[in-house]
Amino acid sequence: MNATSEITYASIVKTLLYILAFFQIDKDLFVIFIICINFDMVFGVLKTWRWNSSEFAFKRLIWGFVSKIGILGIPAMVALIGQTLGKDFLITVDITIRLLIIAEAWSVMGNAYTLSTGKVVKDLDLFSLFFNWIRKSLYKSIQVLMSLPDDNKNDKK
Repeated sequence: MNATSEITYASIVKTLLYILAFFQIDKDLFVIFIICINFDMVFGVLKTWRWNSSEFAFKRLIWGFVSKIGILGIPAMVALIGQTLGKDFLITVDITIRLLIIAEAWSVMGNAYTLSTGKVVKDLDLFSLFFNWIRKSLYKSIQVLMSLPDDNKNDKK
C-alpha cells in the first residue's frame, strides 16, 4: 500500500469511529454487524458459484456490497432522527443494530443451508417489518410532539 491509500483507509476508519461516538452507537455491536455483512456476502457468492454459476455477475456483487454499505447508515439515521426530535433514541438504535445483525445472520444461515443442500430457504423479511415499525413509531412520536390527529390507524402494514 502506498501512503495515500493508508491515509484514506485511516481517515475512513477514524470518520466511522467519530460517527459511532457522536451517535453513541455501541462499537462492538457495529463490528459484529459488519462481520455478519461480510459473511453474508461470502456465503452468497459461494452459493451462487456452487448452484447457479451462470447467474453470477460481478455487477450484482458490487450492487449488493453498495446496498449493504447503505444499510450501515440506518442506525445513524435513527439516532439522528432521535436527536432532531429531542428524544433519546439510544435503545431504538441498539434495537436497530441488533435486528440488522439477526437479519444478516439469518441470511448467512440460509445461504449456508442452500450451499450444502441445494434447497433454497425462504428469506425472512425483517427489514420490511422493522422499517414499518420504525415508520409507525416515528409517526407516533411526531404526533405526540405536534398533537396531530391519528391518520395512521388505518395503515395495516
